[in-house]
Amino acid sequence: MQPERPTDRLVEQQRTLLVRYGGLGMELAGGILGFVLIGWWVDRSLRSHPIGIIVGSIIGCAGGLYHTVRRAIEMQREFDSLNKTPPRSDDDQPAA
Repeated sequence: MQPERPTDRLVEQQRTLLVRYGGLGMELAGGILGFVLIGWWVDRSLRSHPIGIIVGSIIGCAGGLYHTVRRAIEMQREFDSLNKTPPRSDDDQPAA
């Protein structure tokens, strides 16, 4: 079995990060759905039919979007740090 090369590890880290990017949409949908369900429950409990769902959807959209943007920025920074190559020193220069 061959030892794992640094490039293989980098590709695996990038792949993992991209899968996390894909999960952002599910997090957004889950936040919206969660607050809509809370709004529905409030409507049923207080008999205030459309108000709870409307407020729940607005809070869910705003909160979910804020969370999604914040996480996307965080993941982009992580992705950028993975793709940075260390600066070459003079010792690494090929002999002329």
